[in-house]
Amino acid sequence: MRLDELFRNLGELAGTIGAQIKHGAMPGVPLGELDLTGPAPCELSLTGPGRVVVSQGELFRIDVQQSAAAEAVRFQLDETRLGVVGGDRDAVVKVTLPALKGVAVAGSGRITVDTLEPGADVSIAGSGRVELAEIAGGTLAVSIAGSGRLYADGRVDALELSIAGSGSCDAEGLTVGKAAVHIAGSGDAIFTCNGHVSASLMGSGNVIVRGSARCTVHGVGSGTVMCERERESAD
Repeated sequence: MRLDELFRNLGELAGTIGAQIKHGAMPGVPLGELDLTGPAPCELSLTGPGRVVVSQGELFRIDVQQSAAAEAVRFQLDETRLGVVGGDRDAVVKVTLPALKGVAVAGSGRITVDTLEPGADVSIAGSGRVELAEIAGGTLAVSIAGSGRLYADGRVDALELSIAGSGSCDAEGLTVGKAAVHIAGSGDAIFTCNGHVSASLMGSGNVIVRGSARCTVHGVGSGTVMCERERESAD
């Protein structure tokens, strides 16, 4: 695939972030008015500057840490997705879910997740932050548009990472079987891989690959890809 086609795809991926979290612009309801009797959602979105802490558990539950900021938090819920909207950075929402397959942040908010299901999607638009404590299996698909940051630990079969802007993927504790990385701008990424890494850069982005990966690089600009295995071979 030509480099221009690769980055055309990157632009399309970044554009899908807005579609994934568009419900965040819609009004929600206070927690007391939310109907929690239906099936538990498997996707979570956060719009705004607040914080959401997600834990795995058999029963679907939402708790809001009491504060003045908590009164402004609103919720949206359908068959698959829970949306948390509004509040300020002092607002903390704790969510318990049986399984989580998708996470999206729009704005400067922060989501902390103890575990994700295999084949999960993570989207960050703006300066938000997602922290994944432990993930396992499947393909982890990550899209970052803006200056957002992902922290991740665990082990997955594959990583699909797209960054448009100055975002970061800080995942040195994440081991992947293989990876495809697309960066347009000054974004950066670090992770561990012992398989094959395909990296496409446009701009001043930087990628560091720990482990024994074999790297294929396509780039325009001053961006760099440093594969630990190749560096050791050169030494």
